[in-house]
Amino acid sequence: MTGAFGPGGPPVATNGITPVAVVTAPGASKQRQALSVAPRNRDTVPHIYTLQRNKASTIFYLAEVYVDAGKTGQLISNCYVVAGTDDSLEVLVDKAATTTESEVDVSYFEVP
Repeated sequence: MTGAFGPGGPPVATNGITPVAVVTAPGASKQRQALSVAPRNRDTVPHIYTLQRNKASTIFYLAEVYVDAGKTGQLISNCYVVAGTDDSLEVLVDKAATTTESEVDVSYFEVP
């Protein structure tokens, strides 16, 4: 992802049980403020989605949501700031997809 996104930015595909960066590290002297991280369960079974911060390879667990098949959840109840070239927000899914990988809708903006 590059640039600043608002609502309706490109969805990020999950990759089985591998954490996927949904808000990547900003450039030097910049910040990204995540406003919404909404996993969309496109599979035929429920999943648990975990939002984590990866700061210099140290993982901080921030939120978790259970989402029924065909539904959408919300992982952010407040704004998270990503403020470093070694900082990102990632989503982790509890198990591999049965039929279809999930997508995560993300809304954030970049502060110069």
